Amino acid sequence: MKPFDYYRCTIEELFSYVEKNIITQLEIYEEDEYITNKYSGAKIKLKPVQVALYDFIIGYQIGFSLGYIIFYEDQMRMNYSLAKDYFRLKWSDEYLILLD
Repeated sequence: MKPFDYYRCTIEELFSYVEKNIITQLEIYEEDEYITNKYSGAKIKLKPVQVALYDFIIGYQIGFSLGYIIFYEDQMRMNYSLAKDYFRLKWSDEYLILLD
């Protein structure tokens, strides 16, 4: 199996990779949740899978900023970038409110 090429993948390949290799590894609850952007105060209701992926992205951001996760480790950087791209492409309104 050849390694995933983040820089040359199609949107369909990106979606497939994230759904098979990231989302399946997340804990997804049953209830929708309201999430608030800590900078703007904007609040939006997310579905459980959106909450799980949002938490994954924010967790990476916190880990990077505190030095717990080394950003230059290829797999970690790629998973973070893929998760953000997936969220941005699949749920653009939510992305603009929470992560942009």
